[in-house]
Amino acid sequence: MKNHKLFLVLFILAKSLALKAVELTIDQPGVYVLGNSLTINPIAADTAIVITTSNVTLDLNTNVVSQIGAVASVNGISLSSSVSNVVIKNGILRGFTGPHIVLNGLNNAILIQDIKFESLATTAINFQSSTNCQVIDCNFYGTDTAQNNPVLLLSTCSGVMVKNALMNRLRIASAVGADNAFVTIASSNNCYFEQVAIVGNNLAPAATRTVSFYRLTSSFRNRFVGCNQIDNRFLGTGNIIRGFIIDASSQNYFNQCIFRNNSADISNLNNTVWFFYLINLAQNNLLIDCKVLNNTVFSNNAGNDGLIGFYAVTAPLNIYIGCLAIDNTCLSSVINGGSTYGFFLDGSERSTVIGFEGSRNTSLNFAVGGGVILNSSSNSTVIDCQFSRNFGNAVGVSRGFFLGALLNDLISRNIAFNNDTGPLNQFENVAGTSIGAGTTGNINAAGATPWSNLQVLP
Repeated sequence: MKNHKLFLVLFILAKSLALKAVELTIDQPGVYVLGNSLTINPIAADTAIVITTSNVTLDLNTNVVSQIGAVASVNGISLSSSVSNVVIKNGILRGFTGPHIVLNGLNNAILIQDIKFESLATTAINFQSSTNCQVIDCNFYGTDTAQNNPVLLLSTCSGVMVKNALMNRLRIASAVGADNAFVTIASSNNCYFEQVAIVGNNLAPAATRTVSFYRLTSSFRNRFVGCNQIDNRFLGTGNIIRGFIIDASSQNYFNQCIFRNNSADISNLNNTVWFFYLINLAQNNLLIDCKVLNNTVFSNNAGNDGLIGFYAVTAPLNIYIGCLAIDNTCLSSVINGGSTYGFFLDGSERSTVIGFEGSRNTSLNFAVGGGVILNSSSNSTVIDCQFSRNFGNAVGVSRGFFLGALLNDLISRNIAFNNDTGPLNQFENVAGTSIGAGTTGNINAAGATPWSNLQVLP
């Protein structure tokens, strides 16, 4: 391949950047090395670099490509429709008012590697109808400017891989009348996210709108491994935060994805509602070793939910193995403020929960169901789980395990202890007899092995 150096081209452009539209076009295959940093100040919507041909490597050579000025809809790098086999690597894209990289459709085999996206106030990478693309070792940084668009947008894509990425110092907002997410995946299949860290960001939804970390809609067979969401803070005027929204999506796989030390601003008295894993109208998904740990929500959502680790709504046939919801707290300044649940299965038939632990989840002013709440979810299985030391604001609402109604559910080999003081606090509505203080035993009917659950009372 030919090796083109862009020193002379950039020197010529530098004299006219603020005077007219600026567009550096790569229309021949080859290897291009950026010789200098490129700053543009267009007078109208434009793109800094346009790639119109396949088989191109663009090496930014540690240089910065940036926009100054406030002109809207200025893109960083744009790939024309149907362009394939392109590498963009080794540099910084900064401060564009449009997507920093946009794939305009039917793009294949695009590699974006070692790129820092800085001063983000809109989408970093917009994938449209693209296949077999990779984003490797990239970082995404924001400012205090509210961002009403996702950082990564995948629409009708297949085989996109994002690996070893950091999202930091972003302020993800949602405009009035619209929701938003760090990562939006719509009608996309067979995509792969590994070691994506969303750390130290602010979430600022508008009133009645939702900000989520990942939003999957009508997407299938995607994989998420080691995706961690840590030390993020809610600051908005709105009230709805979600972790993973898995909406009408099936056969997706989640392994070792963690939400830890996320919090709401205690000075904000909104009716905050956090669901860390919301599985809605979705089936045949598998979650393994996923964790919700030490998160704090401040909610005056009287009589309603404040924090739920795993929430499945009309979501049958999903499997949860080895997941945890531990040390989560819902604070409130009103009586009967928001409640806290580790796991809530609502109308989700034929669900399987194995080896779940819900412990030390607390709601200071309302109910808490730190273990599993099973409501109208027939033919489900909950086995080998532990529910301990979950507390609400009264004995009657501190629960380890709550069964809304027994509908051919298998509740087996579980242990509950120190969820307040009474037998109903350990296993509520599970068939069998209560166990007296200081004793343990099988609380189901005699001879019903393997229907053996163990509760330990003070």
